[in-house]
Amino acid sequence: MSKQLPSIATALSSAQLAKHLEQSLSTLPLHQQSEQAWSELSASASAAGDYELMKRCAIARHTLKLADPTRTAHRAWDRAVLALRLGQAAQQAQDQPAVQQSLTAALAALSTHDPEQDLGFEDWLTLGEELIALDPSCFQAIAQSVQVQVQSLPLPIQRDAWVQLARLEAKSLYAQGQLDAALAKSAAGRFDLMQDQDDAFSAEVLLWLLEAQRTAEAAKLAFESVFNERQYSAQQACHLAYQQVQQPDADIYWDLTLAAAALLASPQGFCAPEYGLSIFQAYSQAAKRKQADHPALLMLEAHYQFHRLESVSQALRLYEQAAPQFEWLNSVVLFDIWRARIHVHGAKHALSLPFLAAPAAVWAYSTGLAVLELPDYFPQDRYATQEHVAGLAKQYYQIGLQLFEAFFATGQGQYESADIEVYAMLCESLELEGRLSEV
Repeated sequence: MSKQLPSIATALSSAQLAKHLEQSLSTLPLHQQSEQAWSELSASASAAGDYELMKRCAIARHTLKLADPTRTAHRAWDRAVLALRLGQAAQQAQDQPAVQQSLTAALAALSTHDPEQDLGFEDWLTLGEELIALDPSCFQAIAQSVQVQVQSLPLPIQRDAWVQLARLEAKSLYAQGQLDAALAKSAAGRFDLMQDQDDAFSAEVLLWLLEAQRTAEAAKLAFESVFNERQYSAQQACHLAYQQVQQPDADIYWDLTLAAAALLASPQGFCAPEYGLSIFQAYSQAAKRKQADHPALLMLEAHYQFHRLESVSQALRLYEQAAPQFEWLNSVVLFDIWRARIHVHGAKHALSLPFLAAPAAVWAYSTGLAVLELPDYFPQDRYATQEHVAGLAKQYYQIGLQLFEAFFATGQGQYESADIEVYAMLCESLELEGRLSEV
């Protein structure tokens, strides 16, 4: 019998269902209402184009915040969030005066000087992208507030904020139609920060580069993202590479991007795992026809020899040939090279071979940690003891320290040179207690 009865979702139109859910939520006592439920209803309202309901959901969520006595110190933040949500509803309704009114309210809430309110530069940065989405020209207000608040803080924290500001400025410029200016500014924002969960900004820059017809730069960035297995940007890179390799005279880095994704078992989803090896061979062969001695191709072939064929001597030959010209000697590659060196030459000779520096601070620190494990791989080689490899590890720590502090001072460096949490761990490893207090 129940199978013949239509569900509420099918019996009611989407508008009726939304009204029904709103009434159900509104009649509950505040302590029984859920912000998550109002949030989901707001998303449904947005999809249905019911912008008035979006506004009511925003007000209901704010009411729940006001009823929470533990949020007394966060009232200004809550007002800013309410204003943003009202502005987003107005923007979807194409009510520009209401958008500007909401933006003004959000900026005013964040600018409060009430000492009892827990507000800081991080709050401006957290809401920055949503503020810019309402009006890209408000970037200057964000930047001015952040710069004033960070100017007396330790340099690593200042640099972290400046990287975030660079991303916001690039997005603001792009939204205002200034593509070349956005790309110029993006270089200062393309660094991995402590709070980042993925590399979404690089994924956005990839699209900008293609829009600007700077395909060679886009191809190189795509390979960098995939080779280093960066979450999200690597997925975007594979998607774009698969399109670009179909073009005549496609840049070699598009082939190398797909070869790297297939070989490194990156979670890109463009091919089934069982086809990975054949796809690697197909795209590496395509790259070889374009430039057989390309350092990135040699590095991929070295990885294939080392991990798939276990031909360590051949892998080491390729590693040593590629390393001086390869831009992304990450900690995985460096550790593999040291393992291959010891396997082929023995620890005593291997540890006397030329030092291979990591080009990024986090890679240097991670390599230092990794090489301490070398004796576990070669227990029969008495020379490869903790004592012998400790000196090698310290060299990498020192390189990491130099790269971190050069980046903090100049804003120049590789993508993996900005994470202040790793910097703190590195300082601890080197027993540099004075620097720890800065982060």
